[in-house]
Amino acid sequence: MHRRWILAIGLCAVGGLTAGCREEERAPVPASGALIRGGGEADSATQAFRVVRKGSSMQAVERGGRRYPHVPFPTLSGFFYSADPKLTVDQIPDAVDALAGQPISVRGFMWPVEGDAQSMVQFALLESQLLCCFGVTPKLNEWILVECESEKGFQYYPDRRVTVCGDLEIGPVVKNGKIESLYRLKHASMVPPK
Repeated sequence: MHRRWILAIGLCAVGGLTAGCREEERAPVPASGALIRGGGEADSATQAFRVVRKGSSMQAVERGGRRYPHVPFPTLSGFFYSADPKLTVDQIPDAVDALAGQPISVRGFMWPVEGDAQSMVQFALLESQLLCCFGVTPKLNEWILVECESEKGFQYYPDRRVTVCGDLEIGPVVKNGKIESLYRLKHASMVPPK
């Protein structure tokens, strides 16, 4: 209960997600084929990631023999989704629904949910970092609940765009009559920012 309350307060303070810089703009992405050490988890300095790029845009991340195709946030947030848990009509476009259960990589900003700066086991990944007390609450399809694959958690990177890899779970999780999340990234690992 306490964790959900923190998430609700935190997300209510998030504003202007779609007004911020787009994913491919301004944020440096490691060079194609660059081998990056460190997994983002507090204890995994030996994990290696390979970033695959085409031109200036990231195409995928490779880690441990597994490929995580890059999915830009506008793909996940580019449609209307009602927060009414009683709505039974499938609101998720087929192109997005096809990503369910698939390994993906996505870039965004961390918003703490559970853990501390050295051991963040759960966080919301947001398209934009435009946080303000007077901001607009992000829509359900404008953030992803990320759960670390390691019990030791992620290091927290405030104000820095991070790339997270994992298996995308899609669908509303309803608790106490409210939709708690629409997207969840399971078994997640992080490419540490430069």
